[in-house]
Amino acid sequence: MKLWNLRKRNKCNTSSVIKVGVMGSARGVGTTHLAVMLANYYANGCGMKTCVVEFNDHKDYMRMCDVIGGIADRRHFTYKCIDFHVCDSGNAMADYMSGEYEVVIIDMANDKSNTLEELKRCDIRLVTGATDVWKVGRLEKLLSELEDMSVCMAVCGGNTKELRRLQKMYKVGLLEVPAEPDPLVIQSETLYKFRCFLGNVDRQ
Repeated sequence: MKLWNLRKRNKCNTSSVIKVGVMGSARGVGTTHLAVMLANYYANGCGMKTCVVEFNDHKDYMRMCDVIGGIADRRHFTYKCIDFHVCDSGNAMADYMSGEYEVVIIDMANDKSNTLEELKRCDIRLVTGATDVWKVGRLEKLLSELEDMSVCMAVCGGNTKELRRLQKMYKVGLLEVPAEPDPLVIQSETLYKFRCFLGNVDRQ
């Protein structure tokens, strides 16, 4: 299933802003890594005004600031042509949908009471997970909770047989995320793969 088909099937979309929700089924399954990869794809691969919003309590973006250095506001900053925001509430999320951005990517965990509602409002909904024995149960649990939504699994590596089983059981798409050591340095093969899944939105 192409991700742009998920957007077309969402009847709630009334805005030209592309809203991408990336929800993690557990910690350490590549949710933030994928969110930043997608932001890099849209911002630097497609030339679109893009922001990525951390809608969880992990404080990964603040730690990013500490590594980059020289950033005054650790909650709102720009790096590599991408705007990064740390968001505490769904009410604040509306500010990023006001029209300044062409693409808003929401990096979310499934441990907040209002994240499912925020995911419903997204045009493209990705669920990250892993097929390791100690993690696949979390992925399956989240997929069962999202059965009334059009979602796509996003997994880097993983057991092919197990992924096909989950696809068939929950009738979801699958994005096999390419392995990129640095999400802000994407190889041409990855750009091509994202373009195939996300559709041609190049505005350069």
